[in-house]
Amino acid sequence: MAIIVEAYGVIIKHSAAVRCFNSYKSLQNIIPNNTYVFNGDLNRITLMAPADIEAYVKLLKSYGFVHLKDGEYVDFAVVDMITGPMAKCPWLGFSRRKFFENMPQFRRCNEDFSIVWLLPPGRGYGIPCDENGAVDIASHTGWTPDNAIQDWHYLPEDKIDSQLIELNNNKGVKQYWYAGTGEVYYSGSPVIKQVGIISQIRRIWNRVIRKV
Repeated sequence: MAIIVEAYGVIIKHSAAVRCFNSYKSLQNIIPNNTYVFNGDLNRITLMAPADIEAYVKLLKSYGFVHLKDGEYVDFAVVDMITGPMAKCPWLGFSRRKFFENMPQFRRCNEDFSIVWLLPPGRGYGIPCDENGAVDIASHTGWTPDNAIQDWHYLPEDKIDSQLIELNNNKGVKQYWYAGTGEVYYSGSPVIKQVGIISQIRRIWNRVIRKV
Protein backbone atom coordinates (compact mmCIF):
# COMPACT_ATOMS: atom_id res chain seq x y z
CA MET A 1 0.00 0.00 0.00
CA ALA A 2 1.24 3.47 -0.91
CA ILE A 3 0.82 6.71 1.07
CA ILE A 4 -0.21 10.09 -0.30
CA VAL A 5 2.40 12.85 0.05
CA GLU A 6 1.62 16.56 0.28
CA ALA A 7 3.88 19.58 0.80
CA TYR A 8 6.83 18.02 2.68
CA GLY A 9 6.25 14.48 3.93
CA VAL A 10 8.38 13.05 6.74
CA ILE A 11 8.39 9.31 5.98
CA ILE A 12 9.51 7.06 8.85
CA LYS A 13 10.24 3.35 8.51
CA HIS A 14 8.04 1.45 10.91
CA SER A 15 10.90 -0.95 11.68
CA ALA A 16 12.93 2.05 12.87
CA ALA A 17 10.01 3.32 14.97
CA VAL A 18 9.75 -0.07 16.69
CA ARG A 19 13.50 -0.04 17.35
CA CYS A 20 13.54 3.45 18.80
CA PHE A 21 10.25 3.42 20.69
CA ASN A 22 9.38 -0.27 21.22
CA SER A 23 5.81 0.59 20.30
CA TYR A 24 3.82 2.26 17.55
CA LYS A 25 1.85 4.32 20.09
CA SER A 26 5.02 5.98 21.35
CA LEU A 27 5.69 7.44 17.91
CA GLN A 28 2.17 8.81 17.87
CA ASN A 29 3.03 10.80 21.01
CA ILE A 30 5.36 13.05 18.97
CA ILE A 31 3.08 13.62 15.97
CA PRO A 32 2.70 17.44 15.88
CA ASN A 33 -0.46 17.74 13.78
CA ASN A 34 -3.42 15.81 12.32
CA THR A 35 -1.69 14.55 9.17
CA TYR A 36 -0.47 11.18 10.48
CA VAL A 37 -0.79 8.13 8.22
CA PHE A 38 0.38 4.54 8.81
CA ASN A 39 0.20 1.80 6.17
CA GLY A 40 1.87 -1.05 8.03
CA ASP A 41 5.38 -0.29 6.72
CA LEU A 42 5.69 3.47 6.80
CA ASN A 43 4.59 6.36 9.00
CA ARG A 44 3.97 9.76 7.42
CA ILE A 45 3.33 13.27 8.66
CA THR A 46 3.01 16.42 6.59
CA LEU A 47 4.85 19.65 7.34
CA MET A 48 4.63 22.91 5.42
CA ALA A 49 7.81 24.83 6.28
CA PRO A 50 11.55 24.11 6.19
CA ALA A 51 11.89 25.36 9.78
CA ASP A 52 9.36 22.77 10.96
CA ILE A 53 11.20 20.03 9.07
CA GLU A 54 14.48 21.00 10.70
CA ALA A 55 12.91 20.94 14.15
CA TYR A 56 11.23 17.58 13.57
CA VAL A 57 14.41 16.01 12.17
CA LYS A 58 16.23 17.08 15.35
CA LEU A 59 13.42 15.59 17.45
CA LEU A 60 13.59 12.22 15.68
CA LYS A 61 17.38 12.12 15.95
CA SER A 62 17.11 12.78 19.69
CA TYR A 63 15.13 9.53 19.98
CA GLY A 64 17.82 7.55 18.15
CA PHE A 65 16.59 7.67 14.57
CA VAL A 66 19.39 7.76 12.01
CA HIS A 67 18.83 10.51 9.45
CA LEU A 68 21.58 10.28 6.80
CA LYS A 69 24.55 8.01 6.18
CA ASP A 70 26.87 8.58 3.23
CA GLY A 71 24.31 10.95 1.73
CA GLU A 72 21.40 8.48 1.89
CA TYR A 73 18.33 8.40 4.13
CA VAL A 74 18.44 5.59 6.69
CA ASP A 75 15.49 5.51 9.13
CA PHE A 76 13.38 8.33 7.74
CA ALA A 77 13.17 10.53 4.67
CA VAL A 78 11.92 14.00 3.81
CA VAL A 79 9.92 13.99 0.58
CA ASP A 80 8.96 17.01 -1.52
CA MET A 81 5.55 16.45 -3.10
CA ILE A 82 6.81 17.68 -6.49
CA THR A 83 10.34 16.35 -6.76
CA GLY A 84 10.40 13.37 -4.38
CA PRO A 85 12.97 12.46 -1.69
CA MET A 86 15.33 15.34 -0.91
CA ALA A 87 18.31 12.96 -0.66
CA LYS A 88 19.06 9.49 -2.02
CA CYS A 89 16.62 6.94 -0.61
CA PRO A 90 17.07 3.40 -1.96
CA TRP A 91 14.25 2.00 0.19
CA LEU A 92 11.51 4.40 -0.89
CA GLY A 93 9.50 4.48 -4.11
CA PHE A 94 8.05 7.78 -5.36
CA SER A 95 5.65 8.63 -8.16
CA ARG A 96 3.61 11.67 -9.19
CA ARG A 97 0.77 11.20 -11.65
CA LYS A 98 -3.01 11.27 -12.12
CA PHE A 99 -3.93 8.51 -9.67
CA PHE A 100 -7.59 9.53 -9.33
CA GLU A 101 -8.52 10.17 -12.96
CA ASN A 102 -11.08 7.34 -12.88
CA MET A 103 -12.91 8.89 -9.94
CA PRO A 104 -15.05 11.67 -11.50
CA GLN A 105 -16.87 12.29 -8.21
CA PHE A 106 -13.85 14.47 -7.32
CA ARG A 107 -13.48 17.74 -9.23
CA ARG A 108 -9.69 17.47 -8.96
CA CYS A 109 -9.54 13.90 -10.22
CA ASN A 110 -7.44 14.88 -13.26
CA GLU A 111 -4.70 16.59 -11.30
CA ASP A 112 -1.34 15.07 -10.38
CA PHE A 113 -0.80 13.59 -6.91
CA SER A 114 2.27 12.11 -5.25
CA ILE A 115 2.68 8.79 -3.45
CA VAL A 116 5.47 6.89 -1.72
CA TRP A 117 5.84 3.23 -0.78
CA LEU A 118 8.40 0.94 0.84
CA LEU A 119 10.51 -0.84 -1.76
CA PRO A 120 10.97 -4.59 -1.19
CA PRO A 121 14.67 -5.47 -0.78
CA GLY A 122 16.24 -6.65 -4.03
CA ARG A 123 13.10 -6.06 -6.10
CA GLY A 124 12.05 -3.52 -8.70
CA TYR A 125 10.85 0.03 -8.35
CA GLY A 126 7.35 -0.48 -9.79
CA ILE A 127 4.28 1.07 -8.19
CA PRO A 128 2.48 -1.48 -5.94
CA CYS A 129 -0.74 -2.54 -7.70
CA ASP A 130 -3.33 -5.21 -7.00
CA GLU A 131 -4.37 -7.92 -9.46
CA ASN A 132 -6.61 -5.42 -11.24
CA GLY A 133 -3.88 -2.85 -11.66
CA ALA A 134 -5.34 -0.53 -9.00
CA VAL A 135 -3.13 1.34 -6.53
CA ASP A 136 -4.21 1.22 -2.89
CA ILE A 137 -3.35 4.63 -1.37
CA ALA A 138 -3.54 5.49 2.34
CA SER A 139 -4.26 9.02 3.54
CA HIS A 140 -5.05 10.79 6.79
CA THR A 141 -8.63 10.99 8.04
CA GLY A 142 -10.82 13.34 6.03
CA TRP A 143 -8.44 13.66 3.07
CA THR A 144 -9.83 13.70 -0.47
CA PRO A 145 -8.35 14.83 -3.79
CA ASP A 146 -10.53 17.93 -3.55
CA ASN A 147 -9.08 19.18 -0.26
CA ALA A 148 -5.50 18.16 -1.02
CA ILE A 149 -2.61 20.59 -1.09
CA GLN A 150 -2.19 21.67 -4.70
CA ASP A 151 -1.08 25.27 -5.18
CA TRP A 152 1.26 27.42 -3.11
CA HIS A 153 0.68 31.16 -2.87
CA TYR A 154 3.10 33.73 -1.51
CA LEU A 155 1.46 36.82 -0.03
CA PRO A 156 3.21 39.98 1.23
CA GLU A 157 3.34 40.24 5.00
CA ASP A 158 1.24 43.42 4.93
CA LYS A 159 -1.60 41.49 3.27
CA ILE A 160 -1.29 38.71 5.83
CA ASP A 161 -1.60 41.28 8.62
CA SER A 162 -4.43 43.34 7.15
CA GLN A 163 -6.42 41.04 4.86
CA LEU A 164 -6.13 37.57 6.35
CA ILE A 165 -8.70 36.88 9.05
CA GLU A 166 -8.03 33.79 11.18
CA LEU A 167 -11.05 31.49 11.29
CA ASN A 168 -9.74 28.39 13.03
CA ASN A 169 -6.61 26.80 14.50
CA ASN A 170 -6.51 23.00 14.52
CA LYS A 171 -3.29 21.76 16.17
CA GLY A 172 -1.18 24.39 14.45
CA VAL A 173 -2.90 24.41 11.06
CA LYS A 174 -4.54 27.82 10.84
CA GLN A 175 -7.48 28.54 8.56
CA TYR A 176 -7.78 32.05 7.15
CA TRP A 177 -10.28 34.02 5.12
CA TYR A 178 -8.54 36.26 2.60
CA ALA A 179 -10.42 39.52 2.11
CA GLY A 180 -8.73 40.17 -1.22
CA THR A 181 -10.43 37.22 -2.97
CA GLY A 182 -12.96 35.85 -0.49
CA GLU A 183 -11.17 32.49 -0.55
CA VAL A 184 -10.04 30.29 2.35
CA TYR A 185 -6.33 29.57 2.87
CA TYR A 186 -4.27 27.50 5.30
CA SER A 187 -0.97 28.12 7.05
CA GLY A 188 1.01 25.40 8.87
CA SER A 189 2.27 26.19 12.37
CA PRO A 190 2.67 22.97 14.44
CA VAL A 191 4.01 22.70 17.97
CA ILE A 192 7.02 20.37 18.13
CA LYS A 193 8.01 19.11 21.58
CA GLN A 194 11.73 18.75 22.15
CA VAL A 195 13.21 16.05 24.38
CA GLY A 196 14.12 17.25 27.86
CA ILE A 197 12.70 20.73 27.33
CA ILE A 198 9.54 21.77 29.15
CA SER A 199 8.81 24.66 26.83
CA GLN A 200 7.45 23.96 23.37
CA ILE A 201 9.04 25.32 20.21
CA ARG A 202 6.49 26.88 17.91
CA ARG A 203 7.52 27.41 14.31
CA ILE A 204 5.22 29.88 12.56
CA TRP A 205 5.37 30.13 8.80
CA ASN A 206 3.51 33.32 7.91
CA ARG A 207 4.66 33.84 4.35
CA VAL A 208 3.61 30.60 2.68
CA ILE A 209 -0.11 29.95 2.42
CA ARG A 210 -1.79 27.08 0.69
CA LYS A 211 -4.97 27.58 -1.25
CA VAL A 212 -7.97 25.26 -0.86
